[in-house]
Amino acid sequence: MPRTLLPMITSIPSSLPPSCIRRLAVAVCLAGLVHTSTAAPDANPPTISEMLELGVYTEETKGDLDAAMQCYQKVIADSTASQSLAAEALFRLGICQDKKGDLASATASFEKLVRDYPKEKELVASASDYLADGAALLPAPWQDGETLTLDLKLPSGIKIGAASYAVRAAQYDGRPTWQFKSLVFANTISLSTTEVESSSMKPTHAEWIIRGMGQTETTYTGGRAELKAKGLEPRTIELAGVVYDNEESLQLIRRLPLAAGFKKTINVFVAPNGGVIVPVQLEVTGAETIQCAAGTFACHKVLLTLCGTSQTLWYSTDATHTLVKFEAAGVIGELSAIKRSGPDQPTPLHEPTLGYSFVAPAGWLARPGNLAAKYTTFNLADEAGTAVITVSATPQKDFAPEQVASVRAYADHQVAMGKQFTPVFEVHPDSWKETTVGGQPALTCVADHARPPMKNLAVSTYALVDGNAVCITAYVDPENLEALRPNYDALIASYKSK
Repeated sequence: MPRTLLPMITSIPSSLPPSCIRRLAVAVCLAGLVHTSTAAPDANPPTISEMLELGVYTEETKGDLDAAMQCYQKVIADSTASQSLAAEALFRLGICQDKKGDLASATASFEKLVRDYPKEKELVASASDYLADGAALLPAPWQDGETLTLDLKLPSGIKIGAASYAVRAAQYDGRPTWQFKSLVFANTISLSTTEVESSSMKPTHAEWIIRGMGQTETTYTGGRAELKAKGLEPRTIELAGVVYDNEESLQLIRRLPLAAGFKKTINVFVAPNGGVIVPVQLEVTGAETIQCAAGTFACHKVLLTLCGTSQTLWYSTDATHTLVKFEAAGVIGELSAIKRSGPDQPTPLHEPTLGYSFVAPAGWLARPGNLAAKYTTFNLADEAGTAVITVSATPQKDFAPEQVASVRAYADHQVAMGKQFTPVFEVHPDSWKETTVGGQPALTCVADHARPPMKNLAVSTYALVDGNAVCITAYVDPENLEALRPNYDALIASYKSK
């Protein structure tokens, strides 16, 4: 899987200690050291400090990277070396590995430096900057506007939801960024938006919401994460080394040099857990061919290990590194659609048994409704993750005649059912309005709808169309009702029967 990599660092950061940037001042001394060492290797072996200087001279003056790396490795392996000298040698080793194009080894060296020598702050900062500047990252494999949609299933194959992962080009403080947006719709709606620097993938800002349960906002600046969580005091968390936001992880992996045997540990900041940094061990364990609704893909099989648990992901082996499948927490995600660029398009949906159809607005996700129901119920999540919309139809013959004697009779019956099964379901008396569904008269009303911990409005439209009793309801946060209205009205207008 060869590809062009990002430019390698060929100079030393100015923040390095003075001993690491000595050049011509020690050249003559080092030349003599080389001659002496060759003539009598056991008579006067170089000290650890001299060995480090020899490595710098061999690397930068002679240009012999392999010999320089041997010098640095001897310093690192010497148990008498001070922390400062060992850390400096490790940094120089990483530089040489990068110059040779061995990005995996360079990354491992810099990560070891950050992890094992935290007191060497200047070197740690330089290593962190090196990693964060994209030294180990491939060019972005996606296009602006890409959206991947995955079906969510149980191991039995039963569909329980859907997820979409979108990429958009953006800007932050005048710098180019990528904006990653995820929308997961299963038992509830989870939504995240993460903005990262284009070249380094360093996060700048992230928002995460699980509808009705919680939300967080994280701003990254100056080696810190400023965390705001609804209902809690703001927190500041210090970040050591390179730390990515958890919500960018699926896209970040696409920019790693995935290949057989590739291993890497990345640190991710998890905001929903109160702001914790979690090390994630990543390993390419093999190759598999995956068949799914979107096609057949040759894939890298990637194992993630974190917090004593594991997850498995499959990324395509081609240049796009497309996420094709994942298995995590008893749920399987499989790629169902790929949109490489351009705006999202509305999605036509069809119920084959009763023969009706409608169009879901662009960016909305659909998941199966009650699997035990006789007829399909469509559950939808809007693009902003603020509402759940259900679309259902039932043959009028399944009701008592008085329950469907008129549109108002059917609406009153549905309201009574809502009151029976929901702790709070109170219709606003002045909210009733006439409309049409499928060319037939319909009624819409708004009700307070509460099922702890969620308090919503339920906007319902009732109609009798071609022998079917139709109910279309949006459960939405009150503050988001007006923003939802145009798309809700467009969905109703798109309803067609047979």
